[in-house]
Amino acid sequence: MLRPGRDPGHAGHELGMARARSLRRVSDAEYRRSGTQRPMTRLGQDLTGGNASKWNQAIGGRKAHRKDQYSTAKIGEGRRMGDVHQWSAENVKALRTASRMTKTEFARKLGVTLRSVTNWEEGRPLSPFSQSLLDRYLSGVADEVLKRFSILAASSSADGAGQVKLERRRTLLAGVTAVAAASGLLGTSRPVGQFGMTDVARVRAITTLYRSVDYEHGGGALYREVARFAETVSDLLHGSVSDTVRPVLLTACAEVRQLAGWTAFDAGHHTDAQRHWLSAERAAVAADDARLAARIRYCQARQFQHLRHNRDAVETVRLAREHVGVMATPAITAMLDGAEASSLAALGQHDAAQARLVSATGAFEQADHTQEPDWMAFFDLGEVYAQYGRVYRDMARQDPRFGDQAVHWTTQAITAFGPQNVRSTVLNQVGLCSALFIAGAPDEAVTTGNTLLSRTRRLVSARVTDRVRNLRRDLTAHRARPAVRDFEHALTRVEPVIL
Repeated sequence: MLRPGRDPGHAGHELGMARARSLRRVSDAEYRRSGTQRPMTRLGQDLTGGNASKWNQAIGGRKAHRKDQYSTAKIGEGRRMGDVHQWSAENVKALRTASRMTKTEFARKLGVTLRSVTNWEEGRPLSPFSQSLLDRYLSGVADEVLKRFSILAASSSADGAGQVKLERRRTLLAGVTAVAAASGLLGTSRPVGQFGMTDVARVRAITTLYRSVDYEHGGGALYREVARFAETVSDLLHGSVSDTVRPVLLTACAEVRQLAGWTAFDAGHHTDAQRHWLSAERAAVAADDARLAARIRYCQARQFQHLRHNRDAVETVRLAREHVGVMATPAITAMLDGAEASSLAALGQHDAAQARLVSATGAFEQADHTQEPDWMAFFDLGEVYAQYGRVYRDMARQDPRFGDQAVHWTTQAITAFGPQNVRSTVLNQVGLCSALFIAGAPDEAVTTGNTLLSRTRRLVSARVTDRVRNLRRDLTAHRARPAVRDFEHALTRVEPVIL
């Protein structure tokens, strides 16, 4: 733990040097294989040129220069904020809001009519001339405006993904359920005849479909359907299965039980989640799949973290790391180390948390995502950035000097998540709102939070709702502001999800 008054940057010096060495091993091919562009700042700064001092500032929590820290935030495809490829209604509104202008003031500043600004923010196409006006204005704004714009633009970049209507969710679920039922894999009766490899492949395909709905809509939308499916698959183990097929079926059973546990956890059914994960762990161990068992224990640790049982989370992660041993892939190592870092930070063990964070990032840089298990596809660059955001946010709650780093990394995570990861994006927007309050930016926090409240209603996730309601713990220092009081009142009206 850092001593009071100690410069956070000093504590991170050796960690920064270790991180610099690991970054030199990274190639552009790694990012192409993962389908993600190399970010402008990567994990701190690109240190291949030897500029390790900026990373030392980042990993240690020392405040970087505002422009260096925020001007590289991304919109859509990883471009710099000064190079918006296509101005959208959300980006125009974010720029005006960041400038703290009314529509009339903004129109006057740009030399256009009020109707033009209104049309832009309503989604009317912008002419090349209008695009260039906005480009020129953005290139000349002050650093603080640029910072606010980066945060607001990152928050709004996933808005289109969150606009999925309830009817589409029902259609998706009905389609997946129909496929499962037609396959004889959703019901009380066991399929007739011996269960073969083709049937196992069908189980995995249906699991993948359910997983995609979970990512997009939240576990509450489908946890009952997934639980029924998982119970049916588990029942297959008592039927006619050859010795060749049994271990493969055990693995498939563990995968769907893991998903059933995760959707139950997301829906707020913690006892059911534990039951499914215990069953999943037994199946993975019986299949001699140590990697999948580690993934299941990671899920258990995440539940402990959500319930603020961080010591239990640390013990669970360490058990997973011990059991998987040399079978751990780089991405699995990064996943476990990042989870442990988050709990260590929450427990106040800052130096240990930073060390684990560096280890996690170094492992991720070594990962060949074509060689990782299919179920590790979720662990991408956005997850790594999110780990940084969680660690620095918990550290900032005890030492506000880490607040800017929490804002920076959480903003990066939001931008890096793909449009299919709606829930992950929303959870990190909650984290960004917290980080902004902690960092002393209550106006930006309220703006982010109000946008977040509308998106939360589109997800069926008790976990998201719990996190939103818990935002009250980080706004205490700013209650004197009327806008903050209004936002806190809005939080009290957020109803817990009961499914």
